[in-house]
Amino acid sequence: MQRKLAAYNVIAGRPWMRAAELYRSTVYSSAPGEAAEEEGWRDRLGAWNTVANDELIRNQRSEEFLRRAEGLFAGRDRVPSQAD
Repeated sequence: MQRKLAAYNVIAGRPWMRAAELYRSTVYSSAPGEAAEEEGWRDRLGAWNTVANDELIRNQRSEEFLRRAEGLFAGRDRVPSQAD
């Protein structure tokens, strides 16, 4: 079970890293200080939410995510063995 959970966590963590990279590239694509003057914290938070939601949805619809999630939750009603 620990291996399955570790594999699932790797897949589930990827969209957060992609979202951070995409957000960082959009925020720092303009001249330094320019974006901070034009946008308030609400605008920046809204931009982050949009990027993060898109990446999370894309990940949760992927075959790899669905396979890992299915493997993690399959047999959840049984008692784990030593091999899990």
